[in-house]
Amino acid sequence: MSTPLTKTDWPISASLVIDALGPDLRAALSVARDAGFAGIAVANGHPELASLDFGSTARRHLRHLLQRQHLRVACIRAVSTRGGLFDAKTLDRVMASAVGAIRLAHDLGAFAVSLYAGSPESSPGSAMTLSEPVVAAVQALAGEADQAGLKLCLSSSSVDFLLALLGRLGAGHLRANLDTARLPLDGPALLQAADRLGQWVGMWTLADSLQTGTSFRPTELGQGYLPVAEILARTEGRNWGGALLVDVRDLPDPQQGARTAAQVLRSAWLR
Repeated sequence: MSTPLTKTDWPISASLVIDALGPDLRAALSVARDAGFAGIAVANGHPELASLDFGSTARRHLRHLLQRQHLRVACIRAVSTRGGLFDAKTLDRVMASAVGAIRLAHDLGAFAVSLYAGSPESSPGSAMTLSEPVVAAVQALAGEADQAGLKLCLSSSSVDFLLALLGRLGAGHLRANLDTARLPLDGPALLQAADRLGQWVGMWTLADSLQTGTSFRPTELGQGYLPVAEILARTEGRNWGGALLVDVRDLPDPQQGARTAAQVLRSAWLR
């Protein structure tokens, strides 16, 4: 006779970014499952996924493996560059990566693809002017995501850019990813950014930091500046249908960081 699950046994409604857990995909999935996450997120540059042998048969095998582990793929993270879509020299490479991520996400039954879009160069106080090549690139990728039935979630260090871009394109499959590692904002400013973006927020990627002046040092979730409870409140209201990710890649011990993050989130949800 099986033992009924208690509240502390339930998988939490969040997904673990597993890229920092090593090249062994099966072992990384076990870490996510054992910590209590309901899903995973992974970059399309992961050694096993980027392999030339990772074709249709391998993708079916991974889907079956995920089912046996009771995990889902929340997000495929498209490999980008420092300049993202703003660097003409690497734009074609970023576009190819994003299209490949969309196709992989579709094959694995993922919810979304995330992409670091880069940030415009602007002076403080200046009006936001959208780059037409960037708009065209996002429009093309949004069309690919639409055909695949996926959300395309863009991150940037500029909230003004995301707000202007999403307001202009207004695509049903286009959303903002509030990746806290990309946003140099303290807790209150981060929540203000989320409120400004409102319905456009389709993903949170949580990476906590300790703030000293204007510098940020990575730390385990719940030990830094991130207002975890307030963020969770924003994912529970307004019929939010996005994805909540935890990123442990910059921590000295990613596995322990994953376990700590799961405990912090579970405790916050049980309050």
